[in-house]
Amino acid sequence: MFGLHRDTVRKMLAYAMPPGYRRQTPPRRPKLEPYTGSLTASLKEDHRVSKKQRHTARRIFERLRDEHGFGGQYTIVKDYVRERRRRTKEMFVPLSHALGHAQCDFGEARVIIGGVEQKAHYFVLDQPHSDGCFIKAYPAETTEVFRNGHVPAFAFLGGVPQSVLYDNTRLAVARILGDGRRKRTRAFTELQSHNLFEDQFGRPGKGNDKGKVEGMVGYVRRNFLAPAPSFESFEALNARLERRCLARMNGPAPGPHGEYRPADGAGLGRPTAPACRALRRLRPAGGPGQFPVPGAVPDHRYSVPVAYGHRDVLVKGYVDRVVISCGSEVIARHPRSTSGTTLSSTPFTTCRSWSGRRAPWIRRRPSGGGTCPGSCHAAPPSTAWISTRSPSRRKVEACVRRLLAQQLQHVHPVLGHRRHLLHCCR
Repeated sequence: MFGLHRDTVRKMLAYAMPPGYRRQTPPRRPKLEPYTGSLTASLKEDHRVSKKQRHTARRIFERLRDEHGFGGQYTIVKDYVRERRRRTKEMFVPLSHALGHAQCDFGEARVIIGGVEQKAHYFVLDQPHSDGCFIKAYPAETTEVFRNGHVPAFAFLGGVPQSVLYDNTRLAVARILGDGRRKRTRAFTELQSHNLFEDQFGRPGKGNDKGKVEGMVGYVRRNFLAPAPSFESFEALNARLERRCLARMNGPAPGPHGEYRPADGAGLGRPTAPACRALRRLRPAGGPGQFPVPGAVPDHRYSVPVAYGHRDVLVKGYVDRVVISCGSEVIARHPRSTSGTTLSSTPFTTCRSWSGRRAPWIRRRPSGGGTCPGSCHAAPPSTAWISTRSPSRRKVEACVRRLLAQQLQHVHPVLGHRRHLLHCCR
């Protein structure tokens, strides 16, 4: 009477709304099915390479056509790749962050320090529960900086977190073992054993494992360091960053509610005394009285007085300085270099070590009479001997002139020798 098929009536009774057309079996792809093995292998290989260098559907189609003789069209390949990637996408669930736990990471931004634009590496310690954070900027990202950043962070927060989540940075992880366990570096082990917090590490290449601190790194770059701030020193920049951290912790939270959750103070451990933040290493000084110190500039060399050449010295590398000792005596101090120069030397220390004896670059002829040119005859001293951080040029020139007055009385006062000796003061 109504002209309806019984299947239509059955659907009307089973569904409140028309369900529409439903495919009973997946569509067949007779031309593509012989090549799905190669296509799937290409998609699996993409998970082991960078996202920027993965196959596109167009590239997969071209490879199937050129390497395997595929005779179909691009559309069926594109549809298969889209469906395959949709089924293998990573899924996420909301996370609950307990009281007293933290996440740690480094960020980079351009800043102007003393009128010079340079890259700053800023240490970020974030508390996901309360959204509190601590930021401190450094000229380089080194082991000393990594250890130093934790000390003011724990003091700023009022205690040591129960656990800290890191990525697999070389500053903390020496090697990832086959079972997924981490072999920690010596510096990180000392830091952890002194402050007694539990360490946790995210999966390699999975920044979303510590998404809170990753978001904080970007927030700091966009809100605290844009446009590029200009300060006389890193100390002034860090004082500004600390004030911004305090204002953010004490102010209203972003979002519709405008209220912060309870602070993490109750979940933090007791503050501990600051540990020694120097990287110590015993090593011999080379023939020129110089040796490299690992850090931001791997090839940078620091000098010691010539009297201590070829002797074992104790090197203490701090964030901002390098202190060199021999026995119980401190023999040299240098600012920690983060620039592209290759040599740090203190002329006064070297000149003082020559007092009372002939300068090593002015020597008599080993045999026979007369004199011979000193070691500076063939080439003048390196201009890097006097760096921009050394004492004033007038004092250096006066020091060298006093040295000449003492030494040139032993040799013939050849003008060429004097020119080479004074070359470093020009």
